Amino acid sequence: MSFKDFEHLMDLKGWRFKRQKGSHRLWASPGGLLLPVQPRGNRAKDYQVRQFLKQLDKDSES
Repeated sequence: MSFKDFEHLMDLKGWRFKRQKGSHRLWASPGGLLLPVQPRGNRAKDYQVRQFLKQLDKDSES
């Protein structure tokens, strides 16, 4: 998945971009969970996509 598409998905699901330092971008879930993400080239890191999807699953169970 491209990093641009990943951030767009996070935004569509209600996550909000908080800040950036270097390549590290900090996103917050609607429930307040903070998830730092950074690209690998122009791609999203697989483990960060999995963390995001796992949190979406937890949020949908609540």
